[in-house]
Amino acid sequence: MATLEDVLVPVYLYHRYQLEAATKWVGGLNYTYALRGDGQLVTKSLTKDDQLTALDAVLGCLDPKFLLLPEKITRLIPPRPAGYNVTRELFKKRTGLAFDALAPAETAADLPLSFLFNTERLNRMVQYQVSDAGLGVDEMIRILLAKTWRGPALKGMEQLIQHQTNQVLLTYLLAVSIDETASFETRAVVQKALNGLKKYIEQQQRIVKDEGLLAHFSLALDRMKSPEKAKPTLHKEMPPGAPIGCDWTE
Repeated sequence: MATLEDVLVPVYLYHRYQLEAATKWVGGLNYTYALRGDGQLVTKSLTKDDQLTALDAVLGCLDPKFLLLPEKITRLIPPRPAGYNVTRELFKKRTGLAFDALAPAETAADLPLSFLFNTERLNRMVQYQVSDAGLGVDEMIRILLAKTWRGPALKGMEQLIQHQTNQVLLTYLLAVSIDETASFETRAVVQKALNGLKKYIEQQQRIVKDEGLLAHFSLALDRMKSPEKAKPTLHKEMPPGAPIGCDWTE
């Protein structure tokens, strides 16, 4: 039964390539290696509407309901017995021998955010917003925060996934805010977003009664004091195995 985890990884991440492709529409550029006078398109940034459509698809993959593993599945996966090694093809765990039901959700949420918060992409976006009326970094972050930190509080395991995704998003915001490869404008926009999030959390602390949510808020405020400690995973935690097809033999 423990080997069900081996099968779960590629099935749970079956959408990884489509998801990566969708993120690349955000701040994307159409171009060809054109020659002078050949009549080909040289460069053209994607329209704001196309980028928003792609971003909406990405947001659907961050929904805790989408990321949640059914309990009937997690209960079927016992600790791996002696002789069945833990390999890099499995999800990383923070629960010792027991299956970590939150690990797949963290991995799947980190993947699109790592692409969206690629500093080169963000640097393009602040330029394309001005030159081509494209989707700006500020608007992208507002949309992400509205669906995560500012979204309605959930319950149970969905709440744990919601909090986890919020913290992963915060990791990328903090990292970009001090990333010297990000342009001054990019860092300024991200810093402004972080200041707004900080004020929102402080307001919520005066209203919210849920102890779990208050702890979540306290952790975020503490992390904001030391942005240099934010370490994006950049896919290090994602199992390399992928559903890329198979070879058939006659």
